[in-house]
Amino acid sequence: MVVYYNAKIIGYVSILVAVACTAVISTVFNLRFSTYSEIAQVGEMYLSLLGIILLPHLSIVEDTDYIHETVYPRRFRHVLSVLYRLLFTAALLWFLIMSVVMLAKLQGSEFPWLEITGGVWISAMGLGAAGLTAATFSRNIAAAYITGFLYYVLELFTKGKYTGDLYLFSLLRGQFEQGKWGMAGIIAVVLAVNLVYVWRKS
Repeated sequence: MVVYYNAKIIGYVSILVAVACTAVISTVFNLRFSTYSEIAQVGEMYLSLLGIILLPHLSIVEDTDYIHETVYPRRFRHVLSVLYRLLFTAALLWFLIMSVVMLAKLQGSEFPWLEITGGVWISAMGLGAAGLTAATFSRNIAAAYITGFLYYVLELFTKGKYTGDLYLFSLLRGQFEQGKWGMAGIIAVVLAVNLVYVWRKS
């Protein structure tokens, strides 16, 4: 019941937009016989944006739906609700990315599907976590989406000049680099900080 409620409260609009974007990407790009670099570009440049669509609002759903008065007094249950939303959305994000990757595989492409899926998923979670953090601390959804997109633009145009081994789109360099694991660790810490903040402010 709790899982169903939180899946429902996340909002159908963002989920539908993410699904629609995934369908468009699958249709617009020719995935037949894609090379590693080609599928990495589709994933890192386009599929990673799904993180900005799905994650930023998860900690302030109650604010936007005007129901925070009924849930904030229950400190532990509220932070648990945010955790459920994060887990559900992370799983959905993995599924959407994997669906495009597997479609390419079914069309004759040769590349390590798990490496591509995992790498793109980490990138998407990184963008989403940036937006989520902005939302959690500012309570402003516009600031959240802007933060996630600015992070995307920074990495897109600087190509890791300032982030080095933690370059968000490192799959574009032709392989799954160790920096991706470092990025995954940072994302986990950032999400944990968000949850602690929600718990303390509830």
